[in-house]
Amino acid sequence: MASIFQKNRLNLVAFSFALVGFIAADEVACADTLQGGVTQIEAVSPSLLPGSVYNRAKIANRITNWYRIPVWLAGTRERSEIRSSVGTVKNVRTRERGRQLDSEGHIWEASREPIFYDIDRGELVSHTILTKSEPLYLTRNKVVLRLGGTMVAAKKNGDVIIDVMQWEEIHTLTPGPNNTVEGLISETRNFDKNGKLTLLSSDAKYYTEHLVAEFQAVDKDQRFDYKKQFSEFLHQAGKDNLIPP
Repeated sequence: MASIFQKNRLNLVAFSFALVGFIAADEVACADTLQGGVTQIEAVSPSLLPGSVYNRAKIANRITNWYRIPVWLAGTRERSEIRSSVGTVKNVRTRERGRQLDSEGHIWEASREPIFYDIDRGELVSHTILTKSEPLYLTRNKVVLRLGGTMVAAKKNGDVIIDVMQWEEIHTLTPGPNNTVEGLISETRNFDKNGKLTLLSSDAKYYTEHLVAEFQAVDKDQRFDYKKQFSEFLHQAGKDNLIPP
């Protein structure tokens, strides 16, 4: 019997952003893709198997790094659909990017994987747990990322897990008109709950993110003390001159 994710492959798109540095060059070539990559990964945690109740509070998280992001990608943005050659599907999710400003006004994001966000699919919700975000290609006006994680399908009433999959994708992000961000998903690799490869696709998918709220620095939330950890990161990097006041 085919899984929910196999039946809705076009829906299975997750998005986040990680930028380790902001390169000033016009173009930096990179040939790295998912093609020829792994065909077997680790199985998902037993707590995320079908029949379990989804509870993100049980999933450990920590800040592993800080990195600058371009202004056009910072803030809170919402995507409502995914477009491809076979049609358009509802795929709603909101992402907030950027946590701190340094003393020179640059925006920095915390690498705080896993990052959690939900995708509304009508009767179901896909809880996305982003665990990988690697920059492959960087310019001032283009960012290419390798993203990966786990996606859990659950009914909205009760959050009982009915399906689970793991995935890796390559996303190309560029600034669009009116403060939008244009996204292209060029490659997708899906794995089942046991970590076995089930899909390798180069079918292009597109989406547009619309700005919901401008960037605002976040000093602390229920997960982290961002300002304290950011200051410690800059100090350890020998960049005390960038520590915010």
